[in-house]
Amino acid sequence: MYNCVNVEFGSYNNIIILKHRFYPKNSVKKYISIDACLKNEILDLWDKGIQTVASCCGHNIQSGTILVIREDFDKMLDLGYKIWKNPIKDCPDGFYAKSV
Repeated sequence: MYNCVNVEFGSYNNIIILKHRFYPKNSVKKYISIDACLKNEILDLWDKGIQTVASCCGHNIQSGTILVIREDFDKMLDLGYKIWKNPIKDCPDGFYAKSV
């Protein structure tokens, strides 16, 4: 199980706020909220230069996912991440998180 206990989708009960390392200096979105249980994995990806767009741990209901910019897609594959296909779109959109 993940670190979410009674945390429903759409709630903010298990998030932390981090200063995003990749947003431009003039961007209004300098901080990003992530599920606390993904913190170390996201920070590790940032250390490797991978730009994440969004993430979700799955809240004990489904698999955790991490979305990255298209330019970093191959880097994620090289790190052994498995592709997650967004059910709403007809294309691969991200990867399954390893830490949850």
